[in-house]
Amino acid sequence: MKQSRTPPEPTRQLPDSSWEHNELYEKVREAVGSLPIYFRTETHISGIMATDLYTLNAVLGATIEEQVVRTLNLIRNTWDPEGLYSLFSFLRQPQTFPDVRLRGCRPRRLGRH
Repeated sequence: MKQSRTPPEPTRQLPDSSWEHNELYEKVREAVGSLPIYFRTETHISGIMATDLYTLNAVLGATIEEQVVRTLNLIRNTWDPEGLYSLFSFLRQPQTFPDVRLRGCRPRRLGRH
């Protein structure tokens, strides 16, 4: 008889408290917890039966992801009050993992092409 192997439970390894960006990590976690207070969307749905709502999963999921990123960038003062990450912003990239990243933009050097 063949025994099936159960995959191990996923584990989450939190960043070490000595990591140089740990304070930012903690503040972003707090900001994510406050998102329901700030979250706004202009999505209006009409003319669809309740039993067909499941067909909107992808659209609603994309809308929520986009609004989460937008809201995190709008409440920057909660996760970056000192402006240490002023050249960074959250960016949604739905075709990759992780799909939301904090990404920096580098200023272009003048005179170089």
